[in-house]
Amino acid sequence: MTFHADAFASASLSMPESDVDVADLAAWFDPGEKPVWRVRGLNGNDLVKIEMAERRGQAAAALAAAIESGAAKEITASVRALLGRTDDIEAVYAKQLEALVLGSVAPAISHEHAAKLGEAYPVVFKRLFNEINRLTGEGAHAEKSRGALGDPRSPQRLRHRLEVQQTPLRAPARHPPRRSPDGCRSVPLESVG
Repeated sequence: MTFHADAFASASLSMPESDVDVADLAAWFDPGEKPVWRVRGLNGNDLVKIEMAERRGQAAAALAAAIESGAAKEITASVRALLGRTDDIEAVYAKQLEALVLGSVAPAISHEHAAKLGEAYPVVFKRLFNEINRLTGEGAHAEKSRGALGDPRSPQRLRHRLEVQQTPLRAPARHPPRRSPDGCRSVPLESVG
């Protein structure tokens, strides 16, 4: 199997998006507006940011612990608030918060909003996170207007064109008229009457 690196490099790709029904959050949408949260799959750069969120969380916890040991609780609370952390947040949860912030298209949200959503509506939070993960797993999609045979430069399209050019033209098949069991030529019903 051959990988067409040039076609891949020149392809216009985008991460998939999806609308998620968030009826539980209807009170925070405009009246009459359908409560829908648009999310997207994450790219490689986003995945690195998520890994870095875990490290930032560990560093923030270490910093807060160090400051706390010096009895400066006000400073500790300020540092945690600055980092968007009100409690010790598990590393996995920090990754999920980052994924939700990066994967939210509409509405776009901050870390503070993601944390509040996780605290107040954990099932909605998890549903959004799961959809972002599902879309990320799909990988990027090529532009719909330029499928494998739609792009005139794609190897598949060139191969298809070559096959069409090499196929000899044939006259349409002619079928003898049908005959009824008594030997008379049959006539289509549309032409009768």
